[in-house]
Amino acid sequence: MRVSLIVAQSLNGIIGNDGAIPWSVPEDMRFFREVTMGSTLIMGRRTWDSIARALPGRQIAVVSTTERPNKDIAGVGFFTSPSSALDAATTDSVFVAGGPRLYRELLPQTSEVFVTLVKRLVEGDTAFDIFGLLAPAVWRLRETKILSPEAELFHFQRFNGGNP
Repeated sequence: MRVSLIVAQSLNGIIGNDGAIPWSVPEDMRFFREVTMGSTLIMGRRTWDSIARALPGRQIAVVSTTERPNKDIAGVGFFTSPSSALDAATTDSVFVAGGPRLYRELLPQTSEVFVTLVKRLVEGDTAFDIFGLLAPAVWRLRETKILSPEAELFHFQRFNGGNP
């Protein structure tokens, strides 16, 4: 199983505000859909709350120690730990889709990191600056791509040490 991390952040490291993404970049949403199709998405409860629905063509594993919905949702499972969510994944590809705690906890197990840098300074209540965590001795920039005038994609791969 290949584990990847996918995140969009602003220039000042913001990834969320009031339970939502504080920008709208359709090209990034399209990239997210294309790259995660057929995969399992692992996310925390707050990220789940911002989506709160199954995503076509993907399985969702929500990691939460506090809340679980009263009804079952097809394609969505709830787990108490990241390791139990990984163990339950039935796809060849898994994407960690937020939030900050899961990003930090699962980064050592990832083989790829996809970062969309939104070229704005925004206010927000959820920060995560992935660039400071990608040690040059472990990660190499594989590709950059302009998604739109205000968003650029950075694709990193693990090349030495660590898992995968």
